[in-house]
Amino acid sequence: FLWCMSKYPTLPSDLVTLPKNFEESYFSGYSDHSIGIEIPLTAIARGAKIIEKHFTLDKSNTTIRDHSLSATPDEFRILTSLGRNIFKNNNIGV
Repeated sequence: FLWCMSKYPTLPSDLVTLPKNFEESYFSGYSDHSIGIEIPLTAIARGAKIIEKHFTLDKSNTTIRDHSLSATPDEFRILTSLGRNIFKNNNIGV
């Protein structure tokens, strides 16, 4: 199961119920609708093993509401790189 707040976009203040520790919850990961990559990285730091993030090549496209909260290719590269480092550091000695 992925934890999700179905609000577009999800604001940080909407995430008060984001699990503090995914390892101790029923959720394996996080389905993101926030702007930016900070919240998915927070979920990884809290033990999420799966991140679902919307993807776009053009954030200025307003025909679909998801474009503004979607990650560009560069943002996805950064999210992946930082997320792997956080995950690796969380699991040292496991």
